[in-house]
Amino acid sequence: MKDVRYGSNASFRYFSVIAVCSLLVDPLASVARAQPASLQLADQAYVRLSNSTQMAPQQFTIEARFRADGPGYGHAGDSAGATIIAKPREGGSGSYIMSWALDWSATTQKAVFILTHAYPSQGVAVSSSSRIAQGSPAHVAVTFDGVTIRMYLNGQLDSYAAFGYSGVYYSSMEPVLIGAGNYDNGYLRRWQGMIDDVRVWNHVRTRDQIAESASCEPQGNEPGLLAAYDFTDQRLTDRSPNGSDGIAQGTVAFGPQAPSVLSPPRIEAIDDQLGCVGSTVQFSADASGSPPLAFAWQIADSSSAGGWRTLADGPVEGPPDEVMFIAAGSDTETLTLANLWGGGTGEWSKIRLRVNVINTCGSATSNPYDLQICAGDFNCDGGVDGGDVDAFFTVWESGGTPADLNLDGGVDGADVQYFYAHWEAGC
Repeated sequence: MKDVRYGSNASFRYFSVIAVCSLLVDPLASVARAQPASLQLADQAYVRLSNSTQMAPQQFTIEARFRADGPGYGHAGDSAGATIIAKPREGGSGSYIMSWALDWSATTQKAVFILTHAYPSQGVAVSSSSRIAQGSPAHVAVTFDGVTIRMYLNGQLDSYAAFGYSGVYYSSMEPVLIGAGNYDNGYLRRWQGMIDDVRVWNHVRTRDQIAESASCEPQGNEPGLLAAYDFTDQRLTDRSPNGSDGIAQGTVAFGPQAPSVLSPPRIEAIDDQLGCVGSTVQFSADASGSPPLAFAWQIADSSSAGGWRTLADGPVEGPPDEVMFIAAGSDTETLTLANLWGGGTGEWSKIRLRVNVINTCGSATSNPYDLQICAGDFNCDGGVDGGDVDAFFTVWESGGTPADLNLDGGVDGADVQYFYAHWEAGC
């Protein structure tokens, strides 16, 4: 047993420590908030993506947000136009010299999608019914289910056509290009303007999903997402699990995010934390995403559905009839836990927390992290020593509520036993 010193004339020396912890935003920006951006192409610059066998789906959805600032470069002034995104047969000549290509024509002021069955002469081209004026931003999505090509503009079905063939042409040498076709005889079809939120999926997305993506960026972890480029932080990073980052060809530039685009919430968890009895701890969730953001803090609880219980402001119970802490701000970005409980056994020996962040585009959940309460560090100085004994007995002799470690409503010998058990165990 460690030495115990009593001091009946000692003054009140209980200290309350506030520990402030932060939740970092977005894995791509380790300390700074991610900055939305868009790709700006001019002077024949474009982006090359590494070739991948996964980028050869027979059914798919391809979508992008764009704004043409000019007709483009390299014979882009005809009805086929300049390329937004394509999987071309570079250097090829003929009518159908790509697996697929999504273009915009300054001549017709329409979006064009070309799908090939047999190189270089068999395929189908679909143009939008609606016109998209130069300088006007638009979102276009094209789906193919093996039978029908459908084109959506700004979330609404605009045009469709039967393919009439069985199977899409793919060659092992074809990369995916953003902003170029690079065909023979100078038909480079280089883009001039803004491109944003380029996505390729390995399935046909529903009308509702396309309508949502017309205004919301993807999280990046959705099933079937083969490639996703939102150019956040002015990078050519692929947000899909495939990690096919782009490589700039020429000098590419970046500008503001496309207008009227909403970002889903993104958030990352912090390290485990250590608290002390009676202290107040704050956790602040600094989340990115389009406002308004809603917050819901949760505590791990095996007796709750899914193993997590959503917190509400006020006393929060752990083991039967024992209050672990007083919660405040449980539906805000900053959660405050006051009057931390002295500890427990089993799953209640530490507090496991996480936060959900929700907005119009979806939700994000932080990784769980632990807050362990050290009952032996009574003076909250980060160590377990004689100073904690002095602090405890000063409060205990005065009958102060913080000395009621066993939470039985009284300050008595049972609290002394409780304190010593945790003090001797250390932290």
